[in-house]
Amino acid sequence: MIARGFTRADLPQALYASIWTVFLTIPVGMVWLSPPEVHTGWRILAYLAIVCLALVFVWCSTWFATAPDPTLIPRKQLLALVLLQVLLILLTIPAIGVGASSMVLYPVASIIFASPFKYSIWWILLTAAGVMAITVPALGDRWFYYGTGPLIGLLFIFVMRFVEHFEAKQREIIAREKANQEREAISRDIHDILGHTLTVLSLKAQLAKRSVQSDPERTAAELDSILVLTNRAITEVRDAVTNLRLPTLERQLSDSETALKHAG
Repeated sequence: MIARGFTRADLPQALYASIWTVFLTIPVGMVWLSPPEVHTGWRILAYLAIVCLALVFVWCSTWFATAPDPTLIPRKQLLALVLLQVLLILLTIPAIGVGASSMVLYPVASIIFASPFKYSIWWILLTAAGVMAITVPALGDRWFYYGTGPLIGLLFIFVMRFVEHFEAKQREIIAREKANQEREAISRDIHDILGHTLTVLSLKAQLAKRSVQSDPERTAAELDSILVLTNRAITEVRDAVTNLRLPTLERQLSDSETALKHAG
């Protein structure tokens, strides 16, 4: 699965993904309120990195959301996108320090939503442990005020992934039930077609057998009729398999009337 270009059809999903970039206002505010000793160049670099992170995240989210199965995205491409986001986050450290941990949610979300659900909890726990290992020693008593945000965000991402996984399973169950119903409909269709047609053919074959000596012309007519009914049955079975077309009542009455007429 290769990354494709952005199309107009992707715009709604891109707008939805853009909503989540509103949380990047937090690191933007951190850059704005950074100490005076932070060089202006670092601040500009941090602003640019945050903007680029938002663009990469929106692009990744749109691609994953419009892909038939995001878990089939090549691992190399996924790794490259995640590392790019991590690099952009690292570029903000000179300006906001451990505050950069507030943006770790974005690459983690890219990994979780493009990976099988069973790995989600492990990514969440690993990231949470990393955030705590970095922020607790650096912030000390202030950790509760600055470090809980990313942890709550990780929990929220896991809940969203769980809901998505649950909905996907429900769609799969519905699709399976629909397929079963279609198979049952085909079975009933073929049973109705063949059951009725074979009854008529059996009756006509008996008539042809009784008249083979006494009335050869009638026997030939019955055999021709059997051939017609056989070809019709083959066509109806094909239609049933391809279009689930049930045999019409008019067709069944017509065949029965023909059989009874020939039976005398």
